[in-house]
Amino acid sequence: MALVWQNIRRIFWINFNKPQRKLGLILRGDGIQVAPRGKKAKQFQYARQERNHRPFLAVARKHFSQTYLLKSNAHYRHILLPSQVSLFHTTRRLNIPPVLWTILKPLGKLWAMLWGRYIRRWWTALPLEKRTHYKGLFGGMKGIIFGVVFAMVAAAVINYVIHLERNPLTNRLRFISLSKDQISSIVEFEEQSYLTQYKDQMLTPNDPIYKGVVGVANNILAANKSESPMIQSAQWKVTVVDDLTVSNAFVLPNGHIFVFTGLINDIDNVDQLAIVMGHEIAHAIMGHSIEHVSRGQLLDVVMIFVLAAIWTFVPGDGIAVITQWFYNKLMKLMMELPYSRELEMEADKVGLLLAAKACYDVREAPALWAWQEAKVKLADEGVRIPELLSTHPANESRTQSLQSMLPAAIKLRESCSCAKLDPSKDPWVRVANAIENLRSNKEKLAIEPAKSDAPV
Repeated sequence: MALVWQNIRRIFWINFNKPQRKLGLILRGDGIQVAPRGKKAKQFQYARQERNHRPFLAVARKHFSQTYLLKSNAHYRHILLPSQVSLFHTTRRLNIPPVLWTILKPLGKLWAMLWGRYIRRWWTALPLEKRTHYKGLFGGMKGIIFGVVFAMVAAAVINYVIHLERNPLTNRLRFISLSKDQISSIVEFEEQSYLTQYKDQMLTPNDPIYKGVVGVANNILAANKSESPMIQSAQWKVTVVDDLTVSNAFVLPNGHIFVFTGLINDIDNVDQLAIVMGHEIAHAIMGHSIEHVSRGQLLDVVMIFVLAAIWTFVPGDGIAVITQWFYNKLMKLMMELPYSRELEMEADKVGLLLAAKACYDVREAPALWAWQEAKVKLADEGVRIPELLSTHPANESRTQSLQSMLPAAIKLRESCSCAKLDPSKDPWVRVANAIENLRSNKEKLAIEPAKSDAPV
């Protein structure tokens, strides 16, 4: 059951098969401040007042103290306080309530184990003549048994094929089995749990950090409104959580964007924030979380039959437990982790293009991950998890992948009539200098204690 909710908490997306509809806004809410339709883009200066009870603003001010341009057009309004949950639609599929599935999954696995164990113990307790009798009986029914197995496999394959659909942006085939009601229940529960958890930590719409995050979100969504029906159909919302200990951002399937102030402190500028938010929005509009949960349900069904086979044919409970443990680890290593890393790389690619169309400096993407990798290496935080055992690609892999995508992203950015990138402000130069300074400071700290311990 814990694994089900763990998968649910990774949800960032819902697939839209609903007819595309035009909305007059991106972010929607109460206490609304609305820019009229068709009004030219307006500029606003983020507040720079001192707020001693918000120490993170001293760090974040370097990101958001600049005058920032909010894009506006005839089809979108900018609203700073979102509230209403978006309802969404998929083609009708399996209609098992998520709570029921949460209960059925562990019960199904337990039933498979107990039933397999019962059959094995029953068979080993049979006298030799009884075993011979049943072997002959089953041998005469080979055709029927083969036909039943073949029909079950054929039904499973057909069910899998009819639930395949194309990724809306990459055209990759993926398996989606969740229904609209399932997704609605999951997302509503997840959204309310987050809002309850962080209700005392949310920044107000007047906070400069909140305004900066909303501005980046608006720019990305407005520039890419033709890329996905979800961008135009969802009622997008932003919540900024005042928690410096969490460096994270995610997007729920209904378009609710959560950003933590710990992330704001870990980035250098608005362009890097756009890279991160583009990545998370890409997860949402491509349906990665629902795809992940659907795939998990499929593997859970397969797991039930595998468990039954293990506990039926493997001699001894102890060996069966070891075999089951080995199978779980093998499935995670060979199926779950590579699949998760594939989705992350896909979101990196699409997120980079979303940021490019919004005229952000896409050169910041590989620079961001190169800096993260340098900090990890110089921190000496013990043994690092190898990429093979991680749900996310290694920082070095992401840096190389994003670097290879830069020419296409820059070309796309230029085709959108964006201002040309300044060669004198190459993020790689800034990051290289920062890494060198970090390395020098670390060496100085290592030398100073040695000097203080030397005899006078």
